[in-house]
Amino acid sequence: GKSLSNGFVMSAVGGKKEIMDQLAPGGKVYEASTFAGNPISVSAGIASIKTMSALKSKIYPKLSKQCLTLAKSIHESATKYGIPHQVNTISSMFQIFFTDKPVTDYSSSKRADGKKFYNLFHNLLKQGVFVAPSQFETGFFSYAHSESDLDKTIQAYDYSLRQVKS
Repeated sequence: GKSLSNGFVMSAVGGKKEIMDQLAPGGKVYEASTFAGNPISVSAGIASIKTMSALKSKIYPKLSKQCLTLAKSIHESATKYGIPHQVNTISSMFQIFFTDKPVTDYSSSKRADGKKFYNLFHNLLKQGVFVAPSQFETGFFSYAHSESDLDKTIQAYDYSLRQVKS
């Protein structure tokens, strides 16, 4: 929910029209939430949407380029160290899976080597790069990430993948 409101607390419910039409006040199903409709959060959400819409031609290409650059370097490092892997990306999101088979869904992601990911995670932490601690989560680029951050991350992945291979 916090991504909806640029860090402020917020909740949201969504679904098919025929299901959403069942919610009060028009429908018979009552739904309540601590932060639904919170004016500060909603204002932050609206401001975020307006800002992102106005700057999308500047923001999204940068995020995608950084993500693809990192994904390529992760792939090159893992290949250099002979580690079976898949690097999945979409827009500004990425994840490495330690498997030689394509990862296209949850079932195929479960076949990846979680112990290698755990090792990668801890080695990245030692290098000052904080990623989600599970192979079932994803990494994100932010517009705040600089080219220097990207370079540091590339170096940290290379070092960490070398440790995973050991």
